Amino acid sequence: MSVNLWQASWPLESTGQAIQALAAQEKLPLRPQPLPAAPSGSLLEEKPDACRRWIESIAANAGLEATWTPVSFGAMDEILGQGVSLLKISFDGRSRLLAVVGTGDGKLTLLPPSLDSVSVPLSKLTDAIGNILGAQVQDRFEGVLDGIGLSESRRHRVLRSMIEERVENVIVAEVWKLDHPPSANLWTHASRAGLPGKLAAFLSAYGAEYGLWILSWVLVGKWAMEGRFDSGWLLAWALLLLTLIPLHMLAMWEEARLAVSGAAMVMKLLLEGSFKLRPEEVRCTGVGQILARVLDCEALQSLALNGGLLALIALVELVVSMAVLAIGAHAWSIAFLLLLWTSLATGLALVYHHRRRDWTTARLNVTEELTERMVGHRTRSIQQSADHWHDSEDEALAHYVRKSKGMDWLSTICLAVVPRGWLVLGIAAMAPAIIGETQTAGIIAARLGGVLLSYNALRKLGFAAANLSTAAIAADRAKDVLNAARRIESSGDPALAATASEEQDALLEMRNVTFRYPQRAVDAVKNSSVKFGPNDRVLLQGASGSGKSTWVALASGIRLPDSGLLFLGGIDRKTLGERDWRKRVVAAPQFHENHIFSGSLAFNLLLGRRWPAQPEDLAESESVCRELGLGPLLDSMPGGLMQVVGETGWQLSNGEKSRIYLARTLLQRADLVILDETLGALDPETAHMAMSCILRRAKTLVCVAHA
Repeated sequence: MSVNLWQASWPLESTGQAIQALAAQEKLPLRPQPLPAAPSGSLLEEKPDACRRWIESIAANAGLEATWTPVSFGAMDEILGQGVSLLKISFDGRSRLLAVVGTGDGKLTLLPPSLDSVSVPLSKLTDAIGNILGAQVQDRFEGVLDGIGLSESRRHRVLRSMIEERVENVIVAEVWKLDHPPSANLWTHASRAGLPGKLAAFLSAYGAEYGLWILSWVLVGKWAMEGRFDSGWLLAWALLLLTLIPLHMLAMWEEARLAVSGAAMVMKLLLEGSFKLRPEEVRCTGVGQILARVLDCEALQSLALNGGLLALIALVELVVSMAVLAIGAHAWSIAFLLLLWTSLATGLALVYHHRRRDWTTARLNVTEELTERMVGHRTRSIQQSADHWHDSEDEALAHYVRKSKGMDWLSTICLAVVPRGWLVLGIAAMAPAIIGETQTAGIIAARLGGVLLSYNALRKLGFAAANLSTAAIAADRAKDVLNAARRIESSGDPALAATASEEQDALLEMRNVTFRYPQRAVDAVKNSSVKFGPNDRVLLQGASGSGKSTWVALASGIRLPDSGLLFLGGIDRKTLGERDWRKRVVAAPQFHENHIFSGSLAFNLLLGRRWPAQPEDLAESESVCRELGLGPLLDSMPGGLMQVVGETGWQLSNGEKSRIYLARTLLQRADLVILDETLGALDPETAHMAMSCILRRAKTLVCVAHA
C-alpha cells in the first residue's frame, strides 16, 4: 500500500486542528479554549524559527508539551516508532505537517485532515520520504550505473541502496513529540507511563505464583500427614513446581518494568522541578543543604519504588495467608490473630518512622556542617585558630549517636522480633487442631503454609517499612522540588509568538519597574525605566550592591517585578510566554554564579541551544571558541569539542571558563545579550579579543560593570 503524503498532511496554518486530532486519537486532555488565528503561510514558510515558535506555542496553549528535534532519514524509525508526533516535511519547497502516532510494533497511525485514521507500516512512510529525497539524487546515480550491464531488478536494488546510503544522515524533517506537560498531576504521569497496567500485571503474576505455592504445600502436607505416597499426586506436585518457574520469571519481569518506568517518571519530575525552582528558594541554601537535597531526591527515586513494590508483595502474601488460615471450621480465630499481629507491626512501623525522621534530621545536619567545612577548609585553616576547628562537632555527633541507638533498637524489633514472634504464635494457635485431629491433613498443611507465608510477608513488610519511611522523609524534604514541577508557565499567544521575530522600534522596554527581595526593607530596583532598540550597545554601570544583577534577572525573565511593566518587542511577558522570553533575552551571570558541567565541551557550549548537536552547531561552536581565543585549548584537547570537561574531566582555568560562558551565551542567538561582569576574569588583551567577538555576534548588547 503506497502512502500519499500530500493528502495525508496538514498545512502549517492548521497546526491547531492537527494537535486536536492527535489529542482526540490518543485521549490527551486539552485546555478548552478556541484556536488562535494563524499567521500568514508565507511567514511560517519563510522563517523556520517563527514556524517552530508557532507550533510549540500552539501545543503549550493547548496544555501539551512539544519537544522539537531535527530528524535524519536514518533515524526516522527510532524517533517515530512510539508516541505522538507532528512531522514537518517539504514537498517541492512547500512545508506541511504529518500527524503521526507510533504504536511501537513497526506501524504508524496517520491522521489526515479528513480525520479518517490510516494504519501503515513505518517502512512505507520512510520509503515515501525516501522517494522524495531519491528523486533529487537519482539522476546522478543513474549516470554512474549506465554501461555496467546490470539486470533491471539488480539495477533497481543497487540504485536503491546507493540512494539510501547517500541520504542516511540527511536531515529530512523536523519532529515535535507531543506529551503531557511536567505540570500535570501525578496520576496523569503514571497513566502516561503505563504504570497502572504494569502494576496490575505484576500483582496478578505474583498472586498466581503464591496461589500455586500454597496448593503445592497442600499436596506435600497430605502425603506427610496421611502417610500415603501416590505417583499421580507426585506428578501433579512436580507440574506445580514447574509452573511456578515461568510465573516467578513473569513476576520478576513485570516488577522490573514497573520499577524502571516509575523511576523514569520520578526522575523526570525531580529534574523539571529543579529547573523551575525560583531564585529565592535556593539563594539562601548552602552547598551542604543542596547536597542533602540531592541525596533526598535519589532516595525518593529508588527507595520509594523498591519499598512500595516490597510492600505490595507483602500485602499480597498477607491477604493470601489470611484466606488460607480462614479455611475450615472455627478457623477465623487464627486469621483474626494474624490481623491483630499485622496491626501491631503497623503501629511499630509508624513509631519507627517518627524515630527515623529525627535520626535523618540529625544525620543531615552533620552532613551539611561537614560539607560546609570541607568547602571552606582553606579559609578556615588560614583565618581560624586550630583550637576551634572542631567546635560543636562532638556535640552534633553525640546527638546523632543517641538517635541512631534508639532507631536501631526499634528496627531490630520490627525486622526480627515481629516476624519470628508471629511464627511462634501462629504454630501455637494451630496446636489444638493438630493434637485433637479436628481438621483434615490437607487443611492443616495449608494452614501451616499460610503461617510460613505470613511470616515471610511480615519480614518483607519490615524491610518495606524502612524503605518507605526513608522515601517519605525524602519526599517531605524534597517537596519544594516536586511542587515546583507542577508550576504552569504562561504559554503566551501563539500568533504573537510566531510574529515576535519581526523588527520593532523598541526591543526591550521597562516602565517604572520595582523589585524588592523578601524580608528586605529597601527596594533592590526602584522605578526603573529604560528602552533598548535593535542593535543597541549599552553599558550599565553602578556601585556594588546597587541592584545591577537584580536588574539583569528582571530583564532576562528570571525574576518577576513587584510593580511596573516589561515589554519585549512591544509584547508583555504573559502574552509572549515565559519560554519565548528566555529564548530571546539571554544573560551570562557573574562568574561565581555560572558553572561548567561534567559533560563534553560541546554540551557545555550548546547547553542553551539544542542537544544532541547537529554538524552546523558544532561548526559554529568551534568558530566562536576560536574567535574568543580558545583555539589553543581546542587543539590541546585529544577529543576536541567532544572532550569531557568540568570538575571530573579537563582542568580549565578561570579565564577559559569565562570564555566558555561567553560562547555559550552567544551560541543561543538571542535578540538581546546581557553580560553581568562576565569579562572580569580576563586579562586586558583577552578581554579586548572577546569583546570584538561579542560585538560582531550579539544583535543587541548590554554590558554590566562596576562604576
